[in-house]
Amino acid sequence: MSGGDTPYPSGHGQCREGRAARVCVTAKSGAPAIANVSKEPDPALPFNIDEALAKLARADVLPAYLGEETLTLYRETKRIETERLRRIVPHAEYDWYL
Repeated sequence: MSGGDTPYPSGHGQCREGRAARVCVTAKSGAPAIANVSKEPDPALPFNIDEALAKLARADVLPAYLGEETLTLYRETKRIETERLRRIVPHAEYDWYL
C-alpha cells in the first residue's frame, strides 16, 4: 500500500482484496442528520449485543473480506463474554438483596 491507501473497503464502488475474496463495496450515503438523532434512532441498527451478533451472522461483505472463520470465532467469543458478563451480580444489587 502506498500513500493514503488502507486495507479497508470504502468509498463508492471500490474493490479491495480481502483475506477470503475480492470485495467490492458500493456506499450509498444519505443526507447528514440535522436534529437530535437519538430521538429517532435508525431501526436498521442493533440496540443490544444479541441483535448485533445476529446481524453480523447475516452479513454479506465482512465474511468475504475477513473470512467466515474469523467472524465465526469473533461472534462466538462475544457470545461467551456476554454470557459471563450477565452472570455477574453488581455490588449494588448484591447489597440490596442482603
